[in-house]
Parts: sequence; structure tokens; C-alpha cells
Amino acid sequence: MTAAPLSTRRVVGRMFRYLRPYRGLALAGFLCMGVQLAGEVSQPWLLGVAIDGLASGRGLSAALASTLVVLGVLRAAARYEQGVLQTRLGQSVLTDVRLEYFRRVLDLSFSDHDELRRGELIARATRDVERTRVFFVEIVFSAVELAVFLAGTLAMLAVATPVFALVTGALVLATGSANVLAGAGLRRRAREEDDAYDEVAAIVQENVAGTRVVKAFAQEGREIDRFDGRLREYLARGIRVWDFFSWTIPTANILFGLSIPAVLAIGGWLVLEGRLGVGLVASAIRYLTAIQNRLRAIGRMVQSTQVAVASAERIFEVLDRPDRIVAPA
Repeated sequence: MTAAPLSTRRVVGRMFRYLRPYRGLALAGFLCMGVQLAGEVSQPWLLGVAIDGLASGRGLSAALASTLVVLGVLRAAARYEQGVLQTRLGQSVLTDVRLEYFRRVLDLSFSDHDELRRGELIARATRDVERTRVFFVEIVFSAVELAVFLAGTLAMLAVATPVFALVTGALVLATGSANVLAGAGLRRRAREEDDAYDEVAAIVQENVAGTRVVKAFAQEGREIDRFDGRLREYLARGIRVWDFFSWTIPTANILFGLSIPAVLAIGGWLVLEGRLGVGLVASAIRYLTAIQNRLRAIGRMVQSTQVAVASAERIFEVLDRPDRIVAPA
């Protein structure tokens, strides 16, 4: 395949088109996400209010306790329903992609089939299509969820003190930017791994289809050595992907680790000055812990996105092959 590589933005934009027939399903999933995020963002603040009430001797009000319980139940129910809707959406879209790909393979000309080995076409129809599933099932929702959660959390931190929000926002921006920059290198390595897998799949397909010929000419040893070479090349490229991921993404996330010590230092000083309650500092730490957990997910999201984009690009290369049989006028 010699086509020029598509930009990540173009590939992702084209993938989003497959969601159009299922807009209602996606909207329902986002509504469930909104419910559970509202509970998640408000809960630490309510816990801070409860801590301040206990510390001042006012006790815990029945209304506040009931609110915390109701929020917990709503969050759990919304999260469950969101998972069900995401799975339905992902499987529906994958069915459409598989059908479109199959139709295109049948429409390819004989010269296209001469150029593209059957093992390569099978690998793209199975492994690559399956790898795009994570984009529709997880990444689309996770990206929106992360953006909404960060916006809500920074707003709640700003209510406590603008300094908390500024420090946290700056570190989130630095961490996110580092993850995105690392993604470009990850996509290139994921594409190389996918191309190496084509070689493995092609050899398997050729030997399964031509078993009688291989046995008739006693070529088993030669084919095993050939397969071993391709398999080791695929393994080496896969290790390159994970080596790159293992040192770039976690290193980027280390930046946010500075947020909790910074907020503890600033918050402790404000508490000693009598300008802030202990409960609000505890709420801020809880928010930062939640953000840190989300930022760990950014690394997985970047990795999964680049792998899905590399696989989608390989699918689109087949779908976009020009027609070589011209219909008569």
C-alpha cells in the first residue's frame, strides 16, 4: 500500500461519521455520563462541608447525609446504564464497518487482489476492525467525560480558592500536552507493528490454503523458518510500541504529581492563617486524587487512540482504492 498517510485528525473525523446513524444511542450514553459526573464532582465538596460541620461541632445534618447516599446510588445506576449503551453503540458501528469492508473487498479488481495478499486482507478485516472498537466503545466517551470532569473539578477548586484551580490547571495542561505530543510517535510505531502482522497472517493463510502443496514438496521446514522470521519481526515491533509507551506516557504524568504537595503547602498556610477550613483542603486533595486517576487514564487513552487510528487508516486504504474497472458508457 503506497498511499500517503492520513493525518490523525482526518482519520478520527472519518471514524466519527460511523456514529451518525446512532446519534440517539450516543446521546443517551452522554446523558448517563452527565448524571454520574454530576455526582462525582459534587461529592468531594459535600464531604468537605460535612468535615467542616463535624470539626465545628455542628454535626452532620440528615439532609446532607441523605444527599450523599442518593448521589452514590444515582452514580452507580448511571454508570451501569452508560456501559450498556456504549457496548451497544460499539458493536453496532463495528457491524457497519465490517459490512462496508466486505463489500469493498468483493468489488476490488483482479489486479488489486494480485497486489493485496489474502492474508493481509483477512488481517485488516479481523484484527484491524476489532482494534477500532475501542475508539467507539471507550475513547469517544472517555474523552468527553475527561473534559467535562476536569472543567467541573477546576470550577469546584476555584470556589475553594482560585490558587488551587490555577496550580492544578497549569499542571493538567502540561501533562495533557506531553501526552498528546507522545501520541504521534506511538501511532507510527503501531502502524509498523500492524504491517508486520500482515506478513505473519499472509504466511498462515498461504500455508493453510496450500497445505497439500507444502507437504507434497516437503517444504515444512522452510515454511516454519519463514514463519519464525516474520513472527520475530512482529514481536520486535510490538516491543518497540510498548517500550515507547512505557517511558513517554508515565513520564508525562509525573508532572501532575507536583499538584498535591503544592496544594497541601498552600492550603496548610491558608488554614493556619484562618482563611480556609480544613474541610475545603480535604476536598481539594480528594479532587486532585480523582484528577490524577483520570490523568493516568489519559496515557491509556492516547495509546488506544493511536492504535485505533493506525488500524482505521489501514482499513480506509482498502476502502479508498480506486476503481479500475470502468463501466461502459
